[in-house]
Amino acid sequence: RTFQCSPTTSSSAEIGEERCPCQNWQRGPRIHVFSAESHIMNLESPSLLVVDDDEDTCRNLADIFSDLGYHVETAPNGPAAITKSQTHCFDVALLDLMMPGMDGLELFQLLHQRCPQTIAMLITGVPQDPRAAECLKAGMRCVIPKPLNVAPLASLLAEIAG
Repeated sequence: RTFQCSPTTSSSAEIGEERCPCQNWQRGPRIHVFSAESHIMNLESPSLLVVDDDEDTCRNLADIFSDLGYHVETAPNGPAAITKSQTHCFDVALLDLMMPGMDGLELFQLLHQRCPQTIAMLITGVPQDPRAAECLKAGMRCVIPKPLNVAPLASLLAEIAG
């Protein structure tokens, strides 16, 4: 199925029984194509993808932001995150910088090609790493140092998710 969203349609343009998942009208028209198997996000909850090779970080962030009303999915590495982005685009992605196989910058570049509307933020234990600056130049919203301080992160996500 194809949905065309534009600034002149309502934020949940209905076609048949399904709704278009596009929630960001400021960025102009979007066209979404879904197969019967596609996963359509809950339109009431902003979606968040957390990608970190540290299982505790993923689990903790998923628990916290699920409790705050986000639809949260986690991935332990870049390839798993790419697989998740093949079924739907997330509103926000928190990407670890240093992961085995694919770092956060490479993951961001691949996610951005697939889902340019996803807002990506880098999380890292080494914010002074030169790759962090490269991530910002590539289009990531910000660099968030580890250990994560949840209160400012929650405020930032609430502001972004609008």
